[in-house]
Amino acid sequence: MSDPESPSPPALRRHRLPARLDATLRRLLRDRLPGGGRSPAVVAVSGGVDSVALLVAMTALARRRRDPAPPPVVAHVHHHLRGSEADADAAFVADLAARLGLEHHRRDVHPGRDEGGVAARARRLRLDALREVAEATGRPMVLTGHQAEDQLETVIMRLARGVDPARLGMPAVRPIAPESPVLLVRPLLEVARAELTDACRAAGTPWREDATNRDPARPRIRLRTSVLPVLEQLAPGAAVRVATAVSRCEPGPAAAAATAAAASDPAELPLHLDRERLAAMCEADRTRAIRRGVLAAAPEVRDRLTRAAVLEVARACIDGIERPRRWSWPAGIEVRLDVHRLRIAPRCPAPPGREETPSIPPPPARFPDPSR
Repeated sequence: MSDPESPSPPALRRHRLPARLDATLRRLLRDRLPGGGRSPAVVAVSGGVDSVALLVAMTALARRRRDPAPPPVVAHVHHHLRGSEADADAAFVADLAARLGLEHHRRDVHPGRDEGGVAARARRLRLDALREVAEATGRPMVLTGHQAEDQLETVIMRLARGVDPARLGMPAVRPIAPESPVLLVRPLLEVARAELTDACRAAGTPWREDATNRDPARPRIRLRTSVLPVLEQLAPGAAVRVATAVSRCEPGPAAAAATAAAASDPAELPLHLDRERLAAMCEADRTRAIRRGVLAAAPEVRDRLTRAAVLEVARACIDGIERPRRWSWPAGIEVRLDVHRLRIAPRCPAPPGREETPSIPPPPARFPDPSR
């Protein structure tokens, strides 16, 4: 291990992970925090290779001679589920933080040992504990070491369960809890585990292995050991490519702004969305913004509003047709689209002799679709 007062080891300074991490944080956070990607962070460290690599890369950024980043705070959550092995993980993280000269916080949680929902309880308690550390230290974000293979496993498992396509992957940035200003950030989702292992070796930093990650009775572990190797053989680099594809479909600031505008008065219709703003989004963002706006104002249609109906309107926003059109949706909702805006309102009876304007196949696009 290097001297904690010295910069990061030369081999790690030459490794691409710190620079890549810096660029990713700047991209993800430039419009979300006042300090953007240079905001101080809590790093959640379990002791495994992924979180240790994240910590040593963040430490390298803080030790750059030019333009150093704020030093990270280390947080470890002890779940008291794996006996002496978990005790050893906690001691390892505390020792690593001390050797790196970093502030360290340990939180103990007790999700219980019964099988019913223990993983979900552990996750909820872990996030609560990490949020408390961030609030206590004045840090606006918590970083975790989830990487590309984790994202691929999540996508496959959610696909198998038939989850809404808009929620297939883990988001790179989200609030750590409802109404909390603290952000949960996963900056390594497009980085392969092999690169993280290589970074730890370059830094001369050991890590811990969790014995439960070898338990074939756990669904995610069976997927990791039996399915992912086959995918990697068929398409080398599949995990990173899937993670990158998922990240492109995450809601960006434009989608968030559109949704916020749509839900500015969530108790009433009509809602108005700017067509040009919608056209600038990828298809997933556009569909999500429309659906969220509708459900914020009319939650009673949730079980009757089909994805196909929303998708038809989302695609109409970029089809170049300028004449007004309208669609009838459940619960007496009417959707109108003209050259400037999308309007969602209670349906009014059509005047005698007037018929609904049908939707027609789109001509070549006039409004650009960045997803193509």
